[in-house]
Amino acid sequence: MEKERNDWFDDECREVIVEKNKARNKCLNRNTRVNREYYEQKRSEERKLFKKKKRELLKKKIEEIRESKEKKLKRKFYKGIKELIRPYQSNSVVIKDEHGRSITEQKEILNRWKQYFESLLKTEIETKRTRQGF
Repeated sequence: MEKERNDWFDDECREVIVEKNKARNKCLNRNTRVNREYYEQKRSEERKLFKKKKRELLKKKIEEIRESKEKKLKRKFYKGIKELIRPYQSNSVVIKDEHGRSITEQKEILNRWKQYFESLLKTEIETKRTRQGF
């Protein structure tokens, strides 16, 4: 089961995406004016639905915050406000290379981890060899 994207993303959104993807594939396979217009129509429907769902969720959250204030539930009220105004936090991974520069590309990150573990294994093997030599 895939992770839910957002609170607003539901089965209706999935269905619209499937329809849009079918229209896109049809357009790619046979690029006619009719197929292109149909695909653009489905894209437009998708964007409108997503905007509508996001707006509905925002209205729902605002209403919950308003109810929390009226019921004098301070903790829930401030928590709701904090969720609405917090800045976007990306899930990017940044590590440093051997020279101290930041790496953000996934392939470069994987190569860096490979280099790191190889160096660890190399020093471990050398340490064992030195101990056996004594």
